[in-house]
Amino acid sequence: MKQRLVHKSYRVDPLRLAKARKALGAASDAEAVRMAIEMVIDHEETMAVARKVMKRHSQVLRELAAIDREPESDQGSSERKLAMPRSRDKTDSSTDLISQERSEREEALVASLGRGKVKNAGKRKHQ
Repeated sequence: MKQRLVHKSYRVDPLRLAKARKALGAASDAEAVRMAIEMVIDHEETMAVARKVMKRHSQVLRELAAIDREPESDQGSSERKLAMPRSRDKTDSSTDLISQERSEREEALVASLGRGKVKNAGKRKHQ
C-alpha cells in the first residue's frame, strides 16, 4: 500500500535537521523528517507493548504470592503460612498432593505470561 503524503510547512533548525539527516542516513531533509516520525511511532508502540507485559507480569506475581500464602493443609489450621521447602523424608500423601497441586498452578501462571502476545508488535512496514 502506497503512503499518502501531504505537503506541510514547518520551521526547523537547519543544523539539527542536517545532523538528523546524517544520523538517519536519509537522502533528503523530507526523508529524514519522515524517518524520525516513524521512529517516534515505533517507539510509542513498543512502549505500549512493554507496559502491557509489565502489567501482566505484576498480576502473575500477585497471583503467585497469593498461592504462597495459602494454608498448607485444611486440618483445623486457620493460619496462613508462607510456603517453605519440605524435607524429602515426609510421607504424608495429602501434603504431597497439595504441594503438587500448588506447583502445577504456579507453572500454569508462569506459562500464561507467554499468552496474549500482541500480533506484529513493534514491526511496521517501512515504505
